[in-house]
Amino acid sequence: MGLDALLATLEREAEAQRAGIEREAEASAARILAQMEAEVGRRSRLALDREGERVRRDSDREFAAYRRRLLEEALRARAATLDRIIARAEALIGQLSAPDYAGQVPGMVAATLRYLEGVPAVLECQPDLEAAVRAAAAGRPVRVVASAGARPGVVARAEDGSVTVDGSLAGRLARLRADLAIELAAAIGAGGEGAGRAVG
Repeated sequence: MGLDALLATLEREAEAQRAGIEREAEASAARILAQMEAEVGRRSRLALDREGERVRRDSDREFAAYRRRLLEEALRARAATLDRIIARAEALIGQLSAPDYAGQVPGMVAATLRYLEGVPAVLECQPDLEAAVRAAAAGRPVRVVASAGARPGVVARAEDGSVTVDGSLAGRLARLRADLAIELAAAIGAGGEGAGRAVG
C-alpha cells in the first residue's frame, strides 16, 4: 500500500469515526434534552410557590452539569477515536514494504538530515532501501547502515551520539498526532454543531 493510499484510507476511517461520534453526540444530546424538558416541566409547576427561584437555580446547575458531562463524553470519544486512527495507521505502516514508499525516500532523507545541518551522521534504513537512501544522501557527511530491524523510513543519528532524528514513518506519524487531534476536533465541531445547538 502506497503512502497516498495509506493517507486516503486514514482519511476515510477518520471520516467514519467522526460520523459515528457525531451520531453518538446527537443521541446523547437528545436524551439529555428530553430529560431536562421533563425535569423543567415538573419544576416549573413548583415555581408557583416560594421555592420557584431556588428550583430555577437548581435546574440551571443541573443543566450545566449535564452539559459538562456531555462535553467530557465528547472529549473522551475524540481521544479514543484518535487513538484508534493512530493504531490503525501504525498497523498499516507495519504492513508496508520498501517498494510501497520508495518514491518518498529522497524527501524523507532530506527532511531528516535538515535537523542535523551537515553534522556527520549515520542513516539507518531497511535493506531494500539502502541504495535509494545512499543516492538521496549523496554528497552529505553520512554513513548509510541497512538493518533488517529498521522501521519503514529512515532514522538518523549524529556520529557523536548527540542527536537522533526519527524520520521513520511511525516517528513522523507520532509527530503529526497533535495536528491530527486539532483536525479531528475541528471536524467533529463542524459536524456536531447541530448537537451543540440542541442542548444549548
